[in-house]
Amino acid sequence: MKKSLLVFCVLAIATMACEPTDDRPVVTEGMELKMDKQAVCLDDITTLTLTLGDSVVSPSRIKYELSPPIGSVNENGQYLAPSDIPSSTEVTITARPDFVIGSTSQSILVENARLDEYITTIEPWTDVSYGSYNVIKEKTHDGYVMLKEQDDEFQVIKFNNEGHVAWVTSFGEGYPWSLSVRNDQIYVAGIQDNVTKVFKLDRDGNQLWEHQTSLRRIQALTVNDNGEAYLFLFSTQTNSYYLVKIDNRGNEIQETILEKNILQAKFDSENDLIIKYRSDNQFLLSKTDSSLNTIWEVPYADNYSPSVIDLYSNNDMIIGIRDNNGRSFSLKKISTDGNVVFEGDYQLSEEDQYGSLPLLWMSDIAVLENGEVLIAGNESRRPIAALADNTGHLKWIWKSENILSGHNSTGWTAFPIETGYMYLATYPRVTENNIVFMEMRSILIRPDGTLNPCAQANS
Repeated sequence: MKKSLLVFCVLAIATMACEPTDDRPVVTEGMELKMDKQAVCLDDITTLTLTLGDSVVSPSRIKYELSPPIGSVNENGQYLAPSDIPSSTEVTITARPDFVIGSTSQSILVENARLDEYITTIEPWTDVSYGSYNVIKEKTHDGYVMLKEQDDEFQVIKFNNEGHVAWVTSFGEGYPWSLSVRNDQIYVAGIQDNVTKVFKLDRDGNQLWEHQTSLRRIQALTVNDNGEAYLFLFSTQTNSYYLVKIDNRGNEIQETILEKNILQAKFDSENDLIIKYRSDNQFLLSKTDSSLNTIWEVPYADNYSPSVIDLYSNNDMIIGIRDNNGRSFSLKKISTDGNVVFEGDYQLSEEDQYGSLPLLWMSDIAVLENGEVLIAGNESRRPIAALADNTGHLKWIWKSENILSGHNSTGWTAFPIETGYMYLATYPRVTENNIVFMEMRSILIRPDGTLNPCAQANS
């Protein structure tokens, strides 16, 4: 018995002596796995970054494990989502550096959805000139029309109620400035061939006529129930403001010199005219008859403040105003008889550690059928949206996820569609040769103001 025990002990000692020793240090803290997206769609990619203390570990020194084994990690440390899965799944990614003993994990949601179901690049829009547009979009009975500029060619693009592009009408080389819709007849104003032009389109985007006038800056365009277009202009040569009236066949019927600097105009359903104009350093909202005789007027800003107006179905109106300091915006609802219904000031972020707020720009508003107001804009470099109820209280705020340093993403406009809201924004796309293009993307926002998680991660 003693001999057997001795032999066993010798064999055990010999076996232990033959096993290799692992002298790598054991790491139990200070290791973190980061990823640039917390959710991915099918065929999507997210970059993994493993840090150890203050150092970033090279992907070549890391072994990755996936649980469950869905997708893969390539040699560059990027997680590649699969092309198809039965259902959305949370995948745990574990990273193990080869020079220490230890690991860290992070989970990512892999959705059974494709990104182009939620975010669609309409087409590259090069050198987008947002600031030149007087009115961005107008409502039709079955969607919205929007001004579009690409490579110095101006166009009108129609979106249907599902948010899909229905048609695009091109006018050739030139610059768009304003548009107006009345009874599904679409009127477009722009500069082309060194003259100011107005085009009339039918509901399918077919051009019906074209009117030309001398080259003057377009201030505003609106149309009444008779199909008469009111074109407000400014001449730099005479330093004068003009109203040119055009009948529904494209014939000029009147040209009048105006005293007011009218910046935006809309006919309401009773063919009264709602105008936004400037008088010295004061900005006013006014209701007039079709001959521009004042019914009432309300001042809304004392200094230059970019603003936009829209009308309710009962002819009340809302004006969105960007604050002079660029850190907030306000909404002011005016009744059809000129009384203030509500007004509110809004900041969409908290102050940072230095007591500062990010730059905030409101680009467009849209009154919905239920009286709520949809807001589109930008916070610093990221597109944002918000929804205010019919008393002016914000119901939700949406902000895009990604900010590409050095280049501006721009939120343009938002409008309702059958499944929620369509948000349009330009994002920079940097090619391999470091050439920057601006892409117009349509983003599907759900009724509650959120995006599908993998779409949010890619927004």
